[in-house]
Amino acid sequence: PEEYSIIKEYSEIEESSELRENKEKTDNSAQKENNNTNTKTELGIDVEQETAKIEEIYNTTFSHIKDNSLKKTIVEDGFSIYSDNDNLKLIFAQKDYSKINYDCFYCYQNEKLIFAFYEGTTSAHYFYFKDEKMIRWRKCEDVSNSEEGINHDMEDSTEYSQWESTVQQNART
Repeated sequence: PEEYSIIKEYSEIEESSELRENKEKTDNSAQKENNNTNTKTELGIDVEQETAKIEEIYNTTFSHIKDNSLKKTIVEDGFSIYSDNDNLKLIFAQKDYSKINYDCFYCYQNEKLIFAFYEGTTSAHYFYFKDEKMIRWRKCEDVSNSEEGINHDMEDSTEYSQWESTVQQNART
């Protein structure tokens, strides 16, 4: 049987409320368990506060999708755009369309990327952005158990930088 994916067509988006609830629980438990997560960086950004704001916007966007208050444009099979008065809110790109072995979605505020989610067959990645800079990458090695995810906050590593660049590039194309 086909596994659940947050990036399926609109009829399956309603199921995402359960995913959001699990994600909120995961984020809260990971925040308590992950000693690598600094709440405030040397740049003065409170990552926990910023990710909470982003998740609120993301949840609101999904509510608007669910109640049909956003305009849905199917660009091609496997690629959909949601907008509000010509303001980009969300892009869905299924694995077969994105060609990067992940189902992807990108959430925007004021035409700027603020959140991205990549789900593969075995792993999932959550990316949080503030002012076009990635502030958190949450890596879950087991897509079915996001509670075991690890937060990487404003890391100075090659892998972090590569993901940041990849996500930003994919969000523009």
